[in-house]
Amino acid sequence: MDWSEERVVAKIKEDVVAADFLISMFMAALQSYRHHSLIRPFPKDFRKQQNDDVDDANDFDRLRAASESVPPISSIIKDGSSNLNSEVHKVLRDVLYTKQFNLISRPHTLYDNIQQATGTASYEVRPKFVIELVHHNDFDPERQKFINLKEQYGSLIAYHGTALENMHSILRNGFLNHFNKTSLFGEGTYLSSDLSVCMGFTRSAAAWEKSLLGSKLTCVAVCEVIKHPSVKLPGGNTDPDIDRSSTIGGDKLPDTYVVVPSNEHLRLKYVFIYPESSSGRGATRSLISGVGNFLHTHSFVVSMLLYGLILLAIGMWQNRSFRRWWLQLFRK
Repeated sequence: MDWSEERVVAKIKEDVVAADFLISMFMAALQSYRHHSLIRPFPKDFRKQQNDDVDDANDFDRLRAASESVPPISSIIKDGSSNLNSEVHKVLRDVLYTKQFNLISRPHTLYDNIQQATGTASYEVRPKFVIELVHHNDFDPERQKFINLKEQYGSLIAYHGTALENMHSILRNGFLNHFNKTSLFGEGTYLSSDLSVCMGFTRSAAAWEKSLLGSKLTCVAVCEVIKHPSVKLPGGNTDPDIDRSSTIGGDKLPDTYVVVPSNEHLRLKYVFIYPESSSGRGATRSLISGVGNFLHTHSFVVSMLLYGLILLAIGMWQNRSFRRWWLQLFRK
């Protein structure tokens, strides 16, 4: 990768929103306590020369110092390469260079077209920015395998809510199932055809304080999923020999859920970006969606808990001592 300072500036000018997004996602991952696992591959220019093959060779202190010196996008556009010292140039060169894909900012009206493919969300969750991931290497073996599987089984569009700090790793390495904490309906990457459901699994976080998009962001991944027999889908299935909607515990998958056990059946297509609103409306929506999603997912458990509370209340009321105490309490 031989990108001069001028080439870095030109790349930023090609698509300001996409460049700002890449930098912001890198900064969010670098600030995370999980930065060792999220910043991979690690920028080669920031590896310690004396110990080149182990994680200890990654010089995060130097990388952070250089990253803090990255000027705002507006300054880079205005002043050009004269605003980039050697260390900043190395950071931007690594962050903006994407070997297998390009990121392109799209009109946020694309949201309506995607909603038509997935079905309308339970409530309006329109993003302010939409980024499309476009693969430019048609000869990539993994991409070709995905295309072949798509032709064989077909595909669908679904959403994945995740913490902001994970987006850099998803862009660079795809979805890694071993990072997922949710496994109620089996191992895999969890998605939903309802965007509002995914908002309950996102987590707004500080990204890049100099970002044009906003210093605190929330992101949702819009993915293409191969309808492979191993993928758990809501509703029935086309193969009578495979119960695709059942889970390891015997419970049914919630109506909008999709669980993808294998990374090769999942590809990122778009990213919805939500800057934090000063009104706090985004956080409220996430909370409401999260509570509603929990109640829907664990409806049987919640019902049993309520049933138990009712039985407990009846039993206590039948106890004469408790009833006498209760009546005396309200007479005071």
